[in-house]
Amino acid sequence: MAAPQHIDRPLGTGEPPRQPSSGPRDTQRLVTAVHRPDSRLRRLARDLGRHLIVALLLVAGSLWAGEFRLVEPPVPLIWPATAVTLALALRWGPWTLLTAGLTVAAVQLGHGAAPMAAGLMGAGLSLAGAAGRALLLRLDFDPELARLRDVGLFLLAGAGVSGLFNALSGTLALAGLSTGFAETLGLCWIADSMGLLLFGPMLLTARLPAPHHQPLWELPLWLAAMPLVVYLIYGDSMPGAMALPLSYGVFPLVMLAALRHPLPLASLVVSAIAVIAITCTGLGKGPFAGSGMRADMLALHAHLAILALTGLLLAAARHERDRAEARARSHLQALAQAGRLNAMSTMAAGIAHEINQPLCAVSSYAQAARRLLRQGHRGEELEAALERIVSGNQRASDIVRRIRDFLRSGEHARRRCDANTLVTEACELMRPELRRRGVELWLDLDDGSLSIDADPVAIQQAVVNLLQNALEAVSGRATPEERWVLVRSRRNRGRDTVELTFCDSGPGLPAGDTRELFEPMVTQRPDGSGLGLAITRSIVESHDGHIDAGNRPGAGAEFRILLPLREETS
Repeated sequence: MAAPQHIDRPLGTGEPPRQPSSGPRDTQRLVTAVHRPDSRLRRLARDLGRHLIVALLLVAGSLWAGEFRLVEPPVPLIWPATAVTLALALRWGPWTLLTAGLTVAAVQLGHGAAPMAAGLMGAGLSLAGAAGRALLLRLDFDPELARLRDVGLFLLAGAGVSGLFNALSGTLALAGLSTGFAETLGLCWIADSMGLLLFGPMLLTARLPAPHHQPLWELPLWLAAMPLVVYLIYGDSMPGAMALPLSYGVFPLVMLAALRHPLPLASLVVSAIAVIAITCTGLGKGPFAGSGMRADMLALHAHLAILALTGLLLAAARHERDRAEARARSHLQALAQAGRLNAMSTMAAGIAHEINQPLCAVSSYAQAARRLLRQGHRGEELEAALERIVSGNQRASDIVRRIRDFLRSGEHARRRCDANTLVTEACELMRPELRRRGVELWLDLDDGSLSIDADPVAIQQAVVNLLQNALEAVSGRATPEERWVLVRSRRNRGRDTVELTFCDSGPGLPAGDTRELFEPMVTQRPDGSGLGLAITRSIVESHDGHIDAGNRPGAGAEFRILLPLREETS
């Protein structure tokens, strides 16, 4: 339908000019214009909320840290402001630095500090956060702390740059260039560094928990039991002789959290332990209390620093291992896909012949059915011809389906499968090529059901790879009677495994360590890629199985795959 045309009307006719109707683009522009103010308001509300969170965290942290302030020099022995400023500036941008500086300056004014000292502390905090943030951004830092390198960079930039810069400005504000400058600077730097180590990772990585493989009850149990256990350790509930040794009981908690849960939860556990331990020690309770505020808190800081580093490094190492395993799985899938494509290229001639047979039959029966129609037949002869057409079409469709399933890319979910069925389908894929090259394929399958948990495509690929090796081994035999391959399946009840055996009538394997055959780039054929058996071993081992090779008595090679048997449940 043509768009309405614009029609100019003479002035004074009483009818305004007709405007063209808006098309889809005009409608989209109108919708965007209508919703743009709302989106701006949402962004404004989000930004204001972030600034409010920064301010609230700094006020709460400053009030809490003020409970652990020394009399002389008048500095707190824990200072989380640097952690809040640096972590949230990395997450939400540099504008939060201004909010952080103004908030700390206001808090110091509220505590009776001189305006000059309060302004110096606020400005020093903002500049310290800006310096640490700039350094981390230049060093390709990942705020997820997913690598050991990122943990090291965060601690280096936080304690070595932001912590030292903020400690310097705080020392100048509190003590000036007096004789106690060095002592005050050291205490301020320890307070800043401990605040960053204990609370920075939690603030940097905090997010809503994603679905995880642990049971649903485990996280609530952690949140309920962990504070109670930590309070029992750092409170006054333990006898004096046992309190200090039992304080190391929190290490297994942190290690378990780091190894079983994502980094946000592990860092939250460390922060919660730190809050409870510091609060109890500041109140004169627990294994680290009794020698005075300064000595107690410094001893506790050493304990908590080792605890936090243990959790951070373990969580980062576990994440690196998980990423390496994911990359290895991805590479294996890519190699497996390439192997399937390579296998299909070698089977192309046989498969083309196999598909051509039912298609030729379909064509012949279709022509016969047309002749019967012309001759006026409407009975059983015509029905029989049509049934053969359907049968031939189904046969060709089954061949195409098997090829499509075999070549399907991506990660395939594991499910309960029958090993005999997988072996039979893989043999059907290889049978056309075996027949074309005059090789007899024999199947000796167990009479019962052989249930396994497997990726069907992967197991079929392992079978196809071994059949291709056998095909190449027997191709040099002179007579058809000497060219055969045997596939056997058995239930190994003594070991609760399924045993798949592949035998051939070829010359056998060369003398030496047969384990080298499964190494990448090792091949006995001039035109071999050296990847088939390596991929097969990777597939079998990823299914908690085992593969080995050897020579049959007399002549010929024998490959054996063992896969865990899944018992049928009633």
